[in-house]
Amino acid sequence: MSEPEYDPFSQVYNALWKLVERNQRLSRYIPAGNRIKYEEAFEQKTQISDADTPELALLSGGGTFGDRDTNTGRTCSRDYIWALTTGNLQLNKLFNPIQFELFRSLSDWQCVLCELQWCNCRFVHNLHIVSAEDGTLMADLNRNIPGWSSLWTVRIEFQFSFANLKIT
Repeated sequence: MSEPEYDPFSQVYNALWKLVERNQRLSRYIPAGNRIKYEEAFEQKTQISDADTPELALLSGGGTFGDRDTNTGRTCSRDYIWALTTGNLQLNKLFNPIQFELFRSLSDWQCVLCELQWCNCRFVHNLHIVSAEDGTLMADLNRNIPGWSSLWTVRIEFQFSFANLKIT
């Protein structure tokens, strides 16, 4: 039986994880158990140990729809947010190296995202790293874990033909 065709938003979510996990340096910093994938069932830990950090999560951040439509197609932009919690206050020990490897991974987006298809058409047009917010006082993000944390907003631009969007 073949793999079901996932919607484009789910495909991009999974592909963003693929981008990050193909970077061996980044994978060495963040063990598989510390990668929070909201596609999989999990329970958020209430007690955090040293082995639980650094942690990387990928969140959905909303988007805009139809702001650059043409006469043949519809566009949308979706934001995805990488949430990093290091559990360490030394900038150069984990925080800066992890951020640089995340930057490297996202910079190579075309090799993974441009191959995605829906209705036999490629749909990812661009990836922008929109912003990064760093700090040590992000209690909501890091569950009061001392250390540097960061939120990276990544915007994905989608393009679809009107023909493929029609519901039949």
